[in-house]
Amino acid sequence: MTRYDVAFVIEQALGHATHADNLRATIGTDQAIRPHWALIPFETFGISARIPFFASNWTVRAGIRARRALERLSRQTRLDAVFIHTQVPALLCTGWLRRLPGFVSLDATPIQVMRWVMSMGIGRVTTGSKPSSGASIGAPSWPRFT
Repeated sequence: MTRYDVAFVIEQALGHATHADNLRATIGTDQAIRPHWALIPFETFGISARIPFFASNWTVRAGIRARRALERLSRQTRLDAVFIHTQVPALLCTGWLRRLPGFVSLDATPIQVMRWVMSMGIGRVTTGSKPSSGASIGAPSWPRFT
């Protein structure tokens, strides 16, 4: 059986720690995946707590920590794929997502995702369905990212 070395990069702010625990319990039972965990702490400590922009900006802090964690994991093993939860640590890991198959687990509503994709210029957003002849004008339309 083929086993895949997959990096799981998961932020530890708020309820994401519980999500990480659930993933660890579930992924641990899958024989096809050899997980490598990078749990990204929210807290600042030591000298990092005194660096103004780093200490006060969770997006920068999570992105830098995630990128460094992936660099560390890649020195330990040849990674086959990367899973990053959420978009916050993923923002500074685009190089890894270009090199390896990857998945970014989003903690956002569809509207928030559309706004994020459009603001980053990383995709095009179109509606996923058009009302049919019998549909009302107010019928829901789901976003599609290309």
